[in-house]
Order: sequence, then C-alpha cells, then structure tokens
Amino acid sequence: MSRLHEASQPRSDGSESTVGATGAKAEATKLRAALSSISPISDLSSLPRVPCARGSLLMGMATAAGVAGISLVAGRGLRSGLNWGVGSFCFLGDVQTE
Repeated sequence: MSRLHEASQPRSDGSESTVGATGAKAEATKLRAALSSISPISDLSSLPRVPCARGSLLMGMATAAGVAGISLVAGRGLRSGLNWGVGSFCFLGDVQTE
C-alpha cells in the first residue's frame, strides 16, 4: 500500500516528520483481520443468495464463450482464444444486470 498521499508534517520544533510506523502497523492489523474473515466454503455456499450473482455469472460466461469462439474462428489459435475468453469473463462478469 502506497504512502505517497501522505505529506510530511511540520512539528512544533521546526523539523518535519512523516506519518510513521503506527499507521503501517494499524494497516497491517486491518489487513490481517480482513484476511482472517475470508472463508471460501461459506462464501461460495452463500453465492446464490447474492442479489445479482446469477445474472453476472451468466453474462460473464456468455461473453467468454462468444469472445473465445470469435477468436478461434478468426484463427488466433486455441490458447489465445481461451485466454481472451477468460479475460472477458473476468472483466465483464462483474457487470450487474437487473
């Protein structure tokens, strides 16, 4: 995580200080807490209850099949066509449809 957005701050004695290790430790603690809250089995089992999951997954799969098919017909090769299909699924699969 970048700290470029934090400027050095002047102290009362005239010297400058940057936001130090306490901020980095707090961010690391938050990251550890977020990573420990991930449970792949329960997250995937609750996927059907997510409001737009079905539409998004179907949109992503249809787009992936279309892009891969067009790439294969265009003569780009099997591997290239499948890579483009997976890429289109990743980029367009999160589009929310209602």
